[in-house]
Order: sequence, then C-alpha cells, then structure tokens
Amino acid sequence: MYSLYNALLIQHSKQLTSIRCAEQTIAQIHRYFEDVVLENNLSALVIEGLPLMPERSLRDLARVREIGRAAQRAFFFVGHTDALNNLPLRVNEQDREPILLRRAPEDTVFERFVVIADARFSALLASVRNTEEDGAESEGDEVIWTFEPDVVYSALEYLMARVAAERPFQAAGFSTAVRTSMPKATSLQLTVSVTTKLARLLQEQAGREIAVNRIATAIRNSLELDSILQTTVNEVGRALNVQL
Repeated sequence: MYSLYNALLIQHSKQLTSIRCAEQTIAQIHRYFEDVVLENNLSALVIEGLPLMPERSLRDLARVREIGRAAQRAFFFVGHTDALNNLPLRVNEQDREPILLRRAPEDTVFERFVVIADARFSALLASVRNTEEDGAESEGDEVIWTFEPDVVYSALEYLMARVAAERPFQAAGFSTAVRTSMPKATSLQLTVSVTTKLARLLQEQAGREIAVNRIATAIRNSLELDSILQTTVNEVGRALNVQL
C-alpha cells in the first residue's frame, strides 16, 4: 500500500509541494504540529505514523502519553517490533490511552506523519524516505504539509481504508473516531503560528547546509590546514549567527 505521503501527492498534486529535509528537521516539524494540540488545549483527533524504533527514550514515551492525554482520541501507527508495543502508554487510570495500530511485518516503508482534525484546526504533515535507482537511501526525506481541510479529509479517508485493510478488528473504532472529527475549518491564528516556526526552522537548515557546502569547497580547494580550519570556524559562526 502507498505511504500517506505518496497517496496525497497523487490525489492533490496541485495543492501540495514536496521539499527535501533532513530527518532531524522533519522530526522537529512533527513536534511543532504536536505542540499545537498540547499548547492550545485542542480536543482533537490526532493520528500519527512513527518510524520504527526497537528502543524508545523516556522522552519519546512521555510525548506519546502527553498526546494521548490531551487529544480527544489519539492513534499511532507503529512498526511490528516497535518498543511502544511493550510499554505502558498511560500513567493514571483516568488518562485517555493512545491506541496503537501495528503495521504489518512486511511493511518496511520509512514514513512519518501526523494528522490533526478539530473543529478549530486541521493540519497534516507527511514524509517518506525514498531510495535512489541504485537502491541506496536518498539524502534527506521528502516531506509535505498543509492546513487545508480538504487535504486533511483525504488523508483521513486514506487512513480509514488502510486500517480496514491492515487492522480490520480495529477498523470500526477508528472509523467512528474519524467520522466524528472531520475537519471543517482551520484557525488562521494557529496556522500562522506554526508556519512562522516552520519558516524559521527551514531558514536555519538552509544556513547550515550552505555552511557545510562552503567548508567542503574549502577542503577541496586548499591543502593548507590553517586555511581549512579558519573557513570552518567562519562558516560555523555564520550558521549560528555568532562571532567566533
């Protein structure tokens, strides 16, 4: 089955533009989307797809618990051998427990996504790791995001079909949660807040990439260690916006 990223690009090619980002940057964007729910008390439906991790940090576990506690309903697509399958997902009995949707063992697609549907806000982030023609993993992951309710609606429809095919015994509960949380609009204030954070983060990434490229050029063009080191110091300082 297609990843959510691929399915949406096929269906909404004119509305979505894919960019390539470092996996670390995408993980940070993912957290920005989660923060909208946590910081604004959104009683939203939250559906996330997490990359497979045989081990999870306490920070990862705490984050999943937070989302489960804050959201109206929270679902997490996880790998068959992901550590979350064996960890307690709530601390107190009164907490809402996030629901795990295990991917099939043969599902090896490296994807990440978060879908938020609420009466006040709708948002979507989806990424996938592609491979080159020679089978090697490409540098960086492809990512899309949007706040358009119709695209979020398409994502929810796709995920319902996916759960029905892969986890039929969980399909009824998942569909009920989705049907009662269909996106109707999106808050301009929340959208601007997230977009501002995204722009700042991507600007920082671009600055780091330029610095790395300049350092690499200096190494190729010079055999003088002092010159290379000075270029490195200058570019790191410029990327961090400090004087060194």
